[in-house]
Amino acid sequence: MAVRRRFNALCEKAGIGSGWQLRETRHTAVSVMSHHGVPIEEISDVVGHSNSNITRAGYRHQLGDEIAGAARAWDSFTSPATAPTEGSS
Repeated sequence: MAVRRRFNALCEKAGIGSGWQLRETRHTAVSVMSHHGVPIEEISDVVGHSNSNITRAGYRHQLGDEIAGAARAWDSFTSPATAPTEGSS
């Protein structure tokens, strides 16, 4: 319980109130790193997971930027404007 009391005191000192939990800071960190383009493997290392699959499974909603970036890349690759035309090589 000492960790939680200390964490709450730090939150109060930071001016954000004491209703936070440590896990929320971890989720926030994953969200911020993902938003700023940090590769999933590095995020996984930072949060202490043994591999990036654990990070993907546990933080899928926080990794929206990474997933959206992959979708945009796929769209640009498969869009008619960039697809090879018939007879071109």
